Amino acid sequence: MKNYEIGKITEFNAAKFFSKHDYWVYQFPKTQAGQPADLIVIKNNKATLVEVKHCKSDRFSLNRIEPNQLTTYKFFKSKGNTSHKILIAFK
Repeated sequence: MKNYEIGKITEFNAAKFFSKHDYWVYQFPKTQAGQPADLIVIKNNKATLVEVKHCKSDRFSLNRIEPNQLTTYKFFKSKGNTSHKILIAFK
């Protein structure tokens, strides 16, 4: 299975997890330019950006977080939103 396919499955499972825990979930569509996060989840009027990463090993390298994502997280928080999260799924 290709990395892209594994990533899509991991994102789908993350969205399903949040939905089962009473979050409203929106999955950002993939574009060639990229997107600021994979999901936005909202519960009790608190929004959280979620980036979903799948790891084939037992380590996660911070260089997998893209510069545009860091900028988006800072802007998102500066506007009064609660937070951002990185959900890491290990093999």
